[in-house]
Amino acid sequence: CRDRHGYVFVEVKTRRAGAFVTAAEAATAPKIRRLVRLAWAWLAQAGERGADWRIVIAAVTVGADRTTVELIPLDRC
Repeated sequence: CRDRHGYVFVEVKTRRAGAFVTAAEAATAPKIRRLVRLAWAWLAQAGERGADWRIVIAAVTVGADRTTVELIPLDRC
């Protein structure tokens, strides 16, 4: 999506509360590198190579009583 600051590429990771790996931890370095490559490819195809952009990890934790969402912004890579 795009907001007033540029394009936002969002990776959503979902885990149950108490899982061995948290949703945030599921966004591993190789997955983030792949997302960066995909973002660059999309920007190139859209003719937006010079556009501002960023990546945000949406870490969703599903519990018995509630679901939480933590937004983790990553620096432009």
